[in-house]
Amino acid sequence: MSYTLYRNNFQNCLELVVSSMLIRNNIPPYKIWNQAGLFFKELEEGWLLTPYYWSIKRYMIQNGIDYTEEYYKSVNDLISGLVNVVASGHSVGVLLDVFELPYSMYHQEYHDVHAIEIVQVQNHVFEIYDHYYHYHGHLEIEQLKKAINSYMDFYEKEKTHYFYIKAQNNKFIRKDEVILNNFSVMNGNHIKDLVEKASNGGYVGLSAAPYIKDTILQLLNYDKDEVEYSINDMFKDLKEISFSRQNYYDFLNKISTVKFASDVQEASQSWAVTANMILLANVSGDQKGMIPRIVKRIDRSFEHEMRVNEKIETYLKETLLI
Repeated sequence: MSYTLYRNNFQNCLELVVSSMLIRNNIPPYKIWNQAGLFFKELEEGWLLTPYYWSIKRYMIQNGIDYTEEYYKSVNDLISGLVNVVASGHSVGVLLDVFELPYSMYHQEYHDVHAIEIVQVQNHVFEIYDHYYHYHGHLEIEQLKKAINSYMDFYEKEKTHYFYIKAQNNKFIRKDEVILNNFSVMNGNHIKDLVEKASNGGYVGLSAAPYIKDTILQLLNYDKDEVEYSINDMFKDLKEISFSRQNYYDFLNKISTVKFASDVQEASQSWAVTANMILLANVSGDQKGMIPRIVKRIDRSFEHEMRVNEKIETYLKETLLI
């Protein structure tokens, strides 16, 4: 099987690994990355903010793809299972801590969840593709163990997993069903899986707007040293919303022509600007001084979302889907 680095500026590290696996199984990634909802919930520590309402595994199943996750409490057991899967001809994705990756600029500097793809194992040396950092190389088994152990120490105390794709039967969700699902979620309707499981006290779709805005303003009113990591988390969450809209736009353009596609892309761009402004406020140290500009940008992002929603509603009525 031929392997290469996969690049897409609108996907996070996990999505890049999954996209690479999809391509290796002759599945176009755009058929999977098309969820564009919104969900927000305050947690005891932090929040949950996501544009996705199906987990990757459940959405793969919905699209007829055999996507497998194998969970382990022991890193040694996980690596043994992973080696067996790779030996059977599948590439494997694994979650780890970027802090322990020797090729990373964050090595021994910064903890964060990361995903890589393992394609071959030989003499306890793992050939990897880190699509996010555009790195193709090798990790010794002890390096891999350290990175996974660190991930479990900081993020998943009880167990962790690897994932891979075994097969698919081309039962992709139809374009209009994707559009209807996204529209339904943005109008506050719960779709199964992530939104449904986390819905107690959460806000779905456009109703989340004031709560997202309020959380951002609270962060910006703290001193930088108190909320630096939280602001970085918010930046990543808002970027993910932007990515979801861009991927939805790409999906619409590849499937057919719809009048509202350009509006979806404009919403993506607006969220990207919002995220970058928040990051700039954090880096510059002028968080409070930038609040008026950031408030205007947040409002504009939701104006874009409402415009998209209105145009999709018109489309759905014209096509007799609602």
